[in-house]
Amino acid sequence: MARGAETKERIIATARGLFAQQGYQGATMSQIAREVGITEGAIYRHFADKRELFMACIGPALKEAVARSLEELQDATDLRTLVRRMIEVRLQVLEEHRDTFCILFTQALHQPELWQLLRELIATQVKSAEPAVAMIWQLGGRRRPPALMLGVGLTMALWALLNFPTQNGELAEGEGPSPGRQKTIDELTDFVLYGIAGEPGRGSEQ
Repeated sequence: MARGAETKERIIATARGLFAQQGYQGATMSQIAREVGITEGAIYRHFADKRELFMACIGPALKEAVARSLEELQDATDLRTLVRRMIEVRLQVLEEHRDTFCILFTQALHQPELWQLLRELIATQVKSAEPAVAMIWQLGGRRRPPALMLGVGLTMALWALLNFPTQNGELAEGEGPSPGRQKTIDELTDFVLYGIAGEPGRGSEQ
C-alpha cells in the first residue's frame, strides 16, 4: 500500500474510534491528527472537511453490512433457517464493526446525510433480497412483517443485547461455537417467529 493510502486508512481508523467514543461534535480534527501523529493540515490533503471524513468512516462498513446480509439467503429453504441466519449474520456484522454501529445508533438522528445513506442501503438490500425472502416466508405459511421493521428492528435489538452486560458474555463469539451463544440465538429465533405468545402447541414453559 502506498504511503499516502496508508496514512488515509490510519486517519479513517483513528477518526472512527474517536467518533464512536465522543460523537461527531466531540471529536475534533486537531485531536484526530494528534492521535494519528500528523499535522491537522495533512488530514485536509485527504478529506475536504470533517463531514467528508465522517462519512468515510461509516459508508464502507455499512455497504459491507448490506452485502453480507445477503448471506442470510444461503441455504435458507425454510422460515426458521432464514430467521436464524438473519440473526447470525447480523450478529457477526455488529461484532466486526462495533465502532461503526456505535456511531450509527448515536449519531444518525443528528446527521441527515448518515440517515439518508442508511435508508438508501436498506432499500438496496430489500430490493435485492425481496423475491427470495418473500417466497420463503410464504412457504412458512405466515404473513411477512414489513421489511424495514424486521431488518432495522432486529439489528437494533441485537445491538442492544450485544451491549447489555448480562447478555454480552452469552453472545460473545470465542474460538468455537459457544453453547450460550447458540442457545440465545435459538431463543431469539423463536421470539421472531412466535412473539410473546410462544410457539403454538408447546404448552407453558416451566
